[in-house]
Amino acid sequence: MSDSSVTVMLTTHDLDEAEKLADRILVLAGGRIVADGSPDALRAQVATEAEVRWRRDGTTHVHATDHPESYLRSVLAEGGITDLEVRRATLEDAYLDLVRRHGRTDEIDDLTSDLRLVTGGRK
Repeated sequence: MSDSSVTVMLTTHDLDEAEKLADRILVLAGGRIVADGSPDALRAQVATEAEVRWRRDGTTHVHATDHPESYLRSVLAEGGITDLEVRRATLEDAYLDLVRRHGRTDEIDDLTSDLRLVTGGRK
């Protein structure tokens, strides 16, 4: 569909659905558009760093980095890792941050704000 001139607009509170279906997302808070962009662009507004969390010798370590791949190489080279997790900001993180930034925490609590998805299909 992305090659056609068809636009599909979907309203949802399901952020997983939004991320899977949308090329473009509009976040509304208080009846106003507070963000407009791709899921990746919205996540980047919240955090560009990834959080690397690992366990070695019973101790949990956490490190934030812009380059998790190269950091992981150094951690794994030392050995002894029992648990490992790399986490990047999610669309939900971005949504909550955007709504809070615009002073609309009531919308988070009441689940009254919407995500407007505008998509011509996934590329």
